[in-house]
Parts: sequence; structure tokens; C-alpha cells
Amino acid sequence: MQGEMNWYEGKKKCESIGMRLPTISEVEKAYESGLTKRWEQQTGSIWSDEMIDEYAFIVYVHTQNVFIHNKKTWETTVICYKDNQ
Repeated sequence: MQGEMNWYEGKKKCESIGMRLPTISEVEKAYESGLTKRWEQQTGSIWSDEMIDEYAFIVYVHTQNVFIHNKKTWETTVICYKDNQ
């Protein structure tokens, strides 16, 4: 967990350490495996790498709900993934 930052900062931070923001599918798999239980102690939502046009997706880890958020300058938690994680 990298802390709270906006989408642009989060994407840049993950890339700087050779990782990336997770896809919605990866967050769903983490939820199903119970991994998000550990995240829930520190956050309620995380940025996803997925977008539609200029709208970025936020995933609520408590409920696995996906929310489209158009303010990429809004701060929420960043979790970085690497391929085959």
C-alpha cells in the first residue's frame, strides 16, 4: 500500500517501482481470495488502472463495488500490482 494520492500520482508512483495500478478484475480476485480483508483495516477504496475516456474507476474494498470517478485529482489509496501477482 503506497498511501493516499490522486490517480496521476498513484500511476506514476507504481511505475517508478516497476509496478502498476490493479485492474478491476484483479481487485475482484483479491476480494474473493480474502486479500482485501487486510486492506480494509487501512482503507475503504483504491484506484484502478481502468478508465473510460477521462473517467477513472475506484473500487470499494469492503463491498467490491466499482465506482466511476471523474476527478483523478481526488485522493484515495494506491495499491501497486505487478504482472502475475
